[in-house]
Amino acid sequence: EGGSPSASFNAYKALSSKGVSETLAQSLKQQMKEASPAGKLYFACALWDLEKAAGVSAFKSLLSDTSSVKYITGCEVSNETVAGIAKSFLERGAFLDFPTKKYPQ
Repeated sequence: EGGSPSASFNAYKALSSKGVSETLAQSLKQQMKEASPAGKLYFACALWDLEKAAGVSAFKSLLSDTSSVKYITGCEVSNETVAGIAKSFLERGAFLDFPTKKYPQ
């Protein structure tokens, strides 16, 4: 059986359900700079869900980040890089089965 969603994932889902404002977008971009590797991706996904152009900008800023993250889906765990996941969003609009508003699970 799968585990519970992480606190970071739950925060992402809460953020992505809000309406976008310039203040919120700027706050997310600032917090993204100081976040963990997974946190950076969650912030970029939240921006993507709120306003695609802001998400594209956020993912582009992560293309040189070679930090490692573990991606868990079901019982499978894979090691990915922040840059690799960002590239996937920019090229395909999604990463594997990650549930964004545009590509819900």
